[in-house]
Amino acid sequence: MAVVHKASDTVIFTALALFSLSLFSLASAISGNATFYKPPYNPSACLGKRVVKGIMLAAVSNQMWKNGRVCGKHLRVSCTGKANESPRACRGSRGQSITVRIVDLCDGCKGNHIDLSLQAFAKIADPDAGVVKISFDLSVIATSSFTQFVNFVPDQQLLC
Repeated sequence: MAVVHKASDTVIFTALALFSLSLFSLASAISGNATFYKPPYNPSACLGKRVVKGIMLAAVSNQMWKNGRVCGKHLRVSCTGKANESPRACRGSRGQSITVRIVDLCDGCKGNHIDLSLQAFAKIADPDAGVVKISFDLSVIATSSFTQFVNFVPDQQLLC
């Protein structure tokens, strides 16, 4: 007996698969803190003295660094609240996220602490706060869709 699949079955399956992936993404968010660093953004641990292109950048702690295997990976980062007594913290709507590319190691960062470029930090938080609570996850982004956020060095040049 042959099994016949209707187009509606495929649509339903695809919708369920996408919904499941979105739940996985929410479940895999990691809590941490973010600070920021100012330009110039090179030299960097990933690119050495080559010019780091773009402004939506991040440096990660040694625990997250994985001996440089995270170079060029993307993080989706959201501000979740105040981390100190600053009257200001998050900007934008709750859960608003940015996407950054990992280009450096943050020697002073411990655990789940990310040092964002000033421009990236300012998109989600008030720089006067200095440090904010965040949630983040590794983000799978196709090269073509990432170009709207940052003018980056192509992956084949990110040899860390």
